[in-house]
Amino acid sequence: MLVEKSTLQRASLVEKSRQKPPERMRVLSDALKTSNYGSEPMLQNCGISISTGFTQVDGHVLPSPRVFNIFF
Repeated sequence: MLVEKSTLQRASLVEKSRQKPPERMRVLSDALKTSNYGSEPMLQNCGISISTGFTQVDGHVLPSPRVFNIFF
């Protein structure tokens, strides 16, 4: 049976199903810790190791490039 939902009900369902950044980071961190990718023999033979945590790096956002109109 198909039940129609009001706009508010649909918006509420969408909001509840959306992951917040801390929840998303927790899911990714848990997956990285439990994945055990580092035990893969081929990676070990190649000397590749995979950390079980994220690496934090400093960075900044570059400004948008300026566009110049040049007429000949």
